[in-house]
Amino acid sequence: MTPYSIFLIFLYFIVLVFLLPALSGGKIYSLYNYRSDIENRIIEDTKQEFRKVGSIHHLGNLSMEESIYYHEQQLKGTVDHLIVVLAKSPRNEKHHVLTQLATEVDANVRSVSVSKGMSSGMFICNTSQHEFTELDILSRYYPVLTTSNNASSKHFNKEDIKRRDFLGCLGLAREVSVARYMTIIWDVVVPYPGFLRTLGALLSTRINCSIRRGELVPVNKDWLYLSLHEPVASRGFGSNLASFHELIVMALFGMILFYLIFLVLEPGQTSSTRVLYCFYGILYFITLSLIIGRPYLTELRRLSPTLFRVYQQQEPTYVSAITVPTANSRELTGLLQQTRCSSYSPFHHVLDRISNTLEKRILLVSPSLVRYVVQDL
Repeated sequence: MTPYSIFLIFLYFIVLVFLLPALSGGKIYSLYNYRSDIENRIIEDTKQEFRKVGSIHHLGNLSMEESIYYHEQQLKGTVDHLIVVLAKSPRNEKHHVLTQLATEVDANVRSVSVSKGMSSGMFICNTSQHEFTELDILSRYYPVLTTSNNASSKHFNKEDIKRRDFLGCLGLAREVSVARYMTIIWDVVVPYPGFLRTLGALLSTRINCSIRRGELVPVNKDWLYLSLHEPVASRGFGSNLASFHELIVMALFGMILFYLIFLVLEPGQTSSTRVLYCFYGILYFITLSLIIGRPYLTELRRLSPTLFRVYQQQEPTYVSAITVPTANSRELTGLLQQTRCSSYSPFHHVLDRISNTLEKRILLVSPSLVRYVVQDL
């Protein structure tokens, strides 16, 4: 064995026993996670406070007259993408969750319209039956429309209220503007920065078209809606092709990296030594992938929209943010109006059945374009 191979064995032991536990011990999806639920909650509360301060600062830098005029003008014309912020929960006012959501959408709409030339619009859809001080403040900056659904929760269960709220906001979206796509976002999540730019790229190059020989070619993918939040159950390594492909990519990257490094360090190495170094590269990177967890490995896809994965939903999942093609919205609305939801037939299960009825797929994006910021749902 060469001195380098002995060193790699020793280094592997150091990395496995000392370095990785120190670096990934605080990651909730890591094999070395040591944080308790209380510690994780404190960290999430700190992030929540940071986002709250940032959203309030964003509002402070806006002119009320300019902001409301800008968004109302956007709604008057035809837009490529219409974002609907569904406001429902005044109980989250202390964290300014709705403000976080609205300001992040506002920032995305403005940046995409300037840098990408994609016209976008937004409005807040009020479905709350209670006094909503935070919404009153936001109405000075953004268009706020109220649904005609005045049903009390005493007469309708939670799941059916969700269905009625969705129908009301979808109807308002079709009335207020002409858009190619409509995205409904519930006030329990906040989008990642740049989510609209990524979403636009996915729609234009991954879902409705594909790149073949450097050219965009339209593809016939009939889909009902795209969910912007990937369920936790789908994020880990499992017995599926996607997990296998990701591990293969990491193994190949490790093999090539180690080969190049030791080609420089040891130019006169034999072929068997090269194979040994390549094996170490595979071992190191497979170990790294399995220990830190697939959710953190998947985060590398955020480097470029072309790396994001779009796949078909295999089982019903909760919806928190979905993109609906306007062309399909009337069919979806018609079937939802004929259906009732309950604790035995939740809203997301009803959507799944409708997709089967219409023979249109429900798509998921990985990694998620939005994140939950409300802990107690």
